Amino acid sequence: MALGASREATILLVFHETMRMAAVGLTIGLGLSLLAARIETAALFGVNPLDAASVTGALTVLANAMIGAAWLPAQRAASVQPMEALRCD
Repeated sequence: MALGASREATILLVFHETMRMAAVGLTIGLGLSLLAARIETAALFGVNPLDAASVTGALTVLANAMIGAAWLPAQRAASVQPMEALRCD
């Protein structure tokens, strides 16, 4: 913001960067969970480990948590006054 970025541009920048990192983590986690589900198939009786509703529900909960975790730092970054940011650096 000290270099002329608007509040909205700052929010979008921080939100985009945070969501990009979270999407990478979600992708890796989804792959590992599917692998673990295949391994644990023998321990699950009468339950399909790759149930679409369960996977979709878990992804929805995690996506909402990621949005919340990205939105709060973006709001905080946009609320910093430009002169305060320059003094800290």
